[in-house]
Amino acid sequence: MDEKKVIVDLSERIFDKFDEQVKKYAEQPNYNLLTLSSGLPGLILLSSELTNLTNDRKYSIRTDEYINFMAKQMKSYGVLSDSLFSGVSGIGISLLHLVEEHPEYYNLLISFNNYIEYYTLNKIENIDIKQISPTDYDIIEGVSGVLVYLLAQEQGKNDYVINRIINFLSEFSLKNSTSTGFYVESNNQMSDTESKLYPLGCLNFGLAHGLAGVGVMLSYSKLKGYFDEKSIAAIKKIITIYEKHELKNHMWKEGLSTIELRKTKKNNLHYELIRDAWCYGSPGISLLYLYSSLALEDKKLKSKACNILKASIRRSNGLEQSILCHGFCGTIEICLLFKKIFKTNDFDECIRFLKGKLLSDFREELTYGFNTTAEFESIKAKDNLGFLDGVIGILLTMIDLNSLKVNSNWKSAVLLFDDVTKEVG
Repeated sequence: MDEKKVIVDLSERIFDKFDEQVKKYAEQPNYNLLTLSSGLPGLILLSSELTNLTNDRKYSIRTDEYINFMAKQMKSYGVLSDSLFSGVSGIGISLLHLVEEHPEYYNLLISFNNYIEYYTLNKIENIDIKQISPTDYDIIEGVSGVLVYLLAQEQGKNDYVINRIINFLSEFSLKNSTSTGFYVESNNQMSDTESKLYPLGCLNFGLAHGLAGVGVMLSYSKLKGYFDEKSIAAIKKIITIYEKHELKNHMWKEGLSTIELRKTKKNNLHYELIRDAWCYGSPGISLLYLYSSLALEDKKLKSKACNILKASIRRSNGLEQSILCHGFCGTIEICLLFKKIFKTNDFDECIRFLKGKLLSDFREELTYGFNTTAEFESIKAKDNLGFLDGVIGILLTMIDLNSLKVNSNWKSAVLLFDDVTKEVG
């Protein structure tokens, strides 16, 4: 299989589908096209990586067209929020790597930062702990995701907002001795399904919507030079909570109620009830242990981070798709990060294993290249075309595996910060 050819061919099909949408919505609003989760920001990131992979400048031309479309949409219809996966932070992170060659985009980033300073700070000031939802604080829709975007910029530009977000995350982490301020009541869960699953509410333990994501961003902020005694205490408390509620074989429940949080005896679960993915489960939690080991200079946490990731790959529980969020690609990328930061070959076999699973899962589509519209629509329905839950994220991982050089900031959007190289022990 010529993977590079397959990547390019499939990418062209995706560009064609998005071009149809851009043409259709030239004079009417479509907020989905402005989101990193399912729209043009993810396509811009893919376009930049394809330029790097193929040396073909046609992708840069397409990028200009997409950015012009988004700018016109925002000018005419506004934006949805400040968030990383639905709002201006996601658009911004897709543009950061382009500003040096295209200074005309700088004004867009300034407007995003001004919007964030107003919108995000207002949101923080008005959050009611009794009504808090994951969308207030998490990576996907909350202020932790906004922090990802702000920290990706030149230091010093957004210090006030950055420190306000860190202070909020730290204070809420330190609330309540057995839990945190991020405990979400049943009626404030993200869906009716989760409300029924947690009738007493829960503290979410996942990376995407839970405490692990908060811990990652506090740890990464510390490594970028933004910290105080309160934020360090918050990191330590978060790790203590994970240590207390760890199950056998380096596993954690997706969420715990107040009753479970107060128990001194751990409840063991069957493997089939727990996922091993980026969004929920041990791979995402291994990132918490990785960054906290660097932030706290703790050798034991470093060793445990590696053990958590290896154990999760051996299980690969619930990994049944290729996508970044809860599929093979997300775990592959975590392994690549561990390999780079710790300068080790210990994860090479894990990467080969997961890549084999990725290609096996995606083989029919990769081999035949969607010869018919029906074939293309079937994969669209199965995985969608988006960044986190779709084909764009898969292609970015395949490009990464083939080029071993990343040109854009796409990895930061999934908390894979390769500018952290400090070794522990």
